[in-house]
Amino acid sequence: MEICPQFVLPSELLIEILSWLPVKSLIRFKCVCKSWKSLISNDKPFVKLQLDRRSPKNNHVLLTSRQPRSSDCCFIPCLVTRLLEDPSFIIKQDRFLPFEDIEFEKVIGSSNGLVCLQVGGYGRRLCFCLWNPATRLTFHMSPPLTLTLDGKFGALNYGFGYDVSCNTYKVVVVLSLYHPNDRVSEKVTVVHCTGDSCWRETLSVPDVPFEFYHICGASLGDCVNWLANKFQQLLIVSLDMRDEKYRLLSLPEGTSDVSHAEIQVSGNCLYLFYDHKRTHFIVWKMREFGVQESWTRLVNISYKHLQYDLLHQWLICLSGDGDIFTLEKNGKLVIIYNLSDNSVKYVEFPNKSWLGANDYVESLISP
Repeated sequence: MEICPQFVLPSELLIEILSWLPVKSLIRFKCVCKSWKSLISNDKPFVKLQLDRRSPKNNHVLLTSRQPRSSDCCFIPCLVTRLLEDPSFIIKQDRFLPFEDIEFEKVIGSSNGLVCLQVGGYGRRLCFCLWNPATRLTFHMSPPLTLTLDGKFGALNYGFGYDVSCNTYKVVVVLSLYHPNDRVSEKVTVVHCTGDSCWRETLSVPDVPFEFYHICGASLGDCVNWLANKFQQLLIVSLDMRDEKYRLLSLPEGTSDVSHAEIQVSGNCLYLFYDHKRTHFIVWKMREFGVQESWTRLVNISYKHLQYDLLHQWLICLSGDGDIFTLEKNGKLVIIYNLSDNSVKYVEFPNKSWLGANDYVESLISP
């Protein structure tokens, strides 16, 4: 006879206790009994409850690296606090390879523990799938997206996010078309939702040119965000996954002369960072998404103090309280700066080639 703890504890109390546990513990607990396995694997209300309770404490980053002496990519999910305390520990971490026979192209984004990957798509034919690194399950998501350019030059921007209004995940591809002769551009936005059998074109298109092309948008809440450039003025173009409409967000006051910047999501907040006159590296944090007045300058560091040239760098992650941020140089050096005491630490990875980092939370979510 199967003996299960639920015969001792009321089911409501059992769910309450289990919902506070991390994903790795819950996966092990699936072996306790059939009812626990069913709860952890198939109970959607429980899966959502666990995500809601753990995600504020679950500040992870998903690192993408190149395999030594190989073109294959692998992924290393790790806690931000652990990475900042001892970055060298990631050398010993397990590396996840979601595909054995399909070549990985790029990470499009992550939401609620699901990571969207572009795989097996080349040229004008794009394919995407979803992967949960915590459960190590891969979900085939989209049919191939075939691009018909008719002799025009096409530049792509990508996005991935969650639409809470209909409980679905969406992949977005924005295609900017350029006519070789008159250079008049037009844009097309296509969307694929989990469970659909085809792609569809939306009626909404961004009316400003993107700052970068072939870039994946920063996903936060229900919105995917890209930098745009309107009349030589940088701003953020944000696509709301619920109504699939674009809106424009202003950068902080005093940044009108910034000509090159990047945005990234970390710890459920949007960050803007850029080089200032080749002397300082500046980071802003939008504490309340979409509220212009919530922009706060978090970091203003001189390159002289860091003793390192940080031009053209990208942010890896920030601690939950924003005291520490991490940068990478040429994929082999991590620089950690502590705002509280202005200390700087350098960690080298001579045998690593880091390709990117994405904000990430562990979850039991399946699309």
